Amino acid sequence: MKRELLVSLSHVNDPATTTVYPGDPPFELETVATIEKDGYCTRYVRQGEDTGTHRGPPGTSTRGLSRPAGDCRSRPGGRGRTASPSRWARRRR
Repeated sequence: MKRELLVSLSHVNDPATTTVYPGDPPFELETVATIEKDGYCTRYVRQGEDTGTHRGPPGTSTRGLSRPAGDCRSRPGGRGRTASPSRWARRRR
């Protein structure tokens, strides 16, 4: 069996260290329940969609663009599909 290496590209979202773009709402975490008190842990998260890891679709910042800005590959160096401006344009006809 071939072993593959999984690399996490996630960033820790911590209000003390997470960078927020000027003008965006602050990033806040509120503990709602704890394991010790409630038997489970959950937090209420308040953030703009571009805080830390993006949560919104790419289209939120491409108003006015008629096509993608350039090529991208879903799996760099692998057998991923390439999203290219010309392929995108053909699909939209």
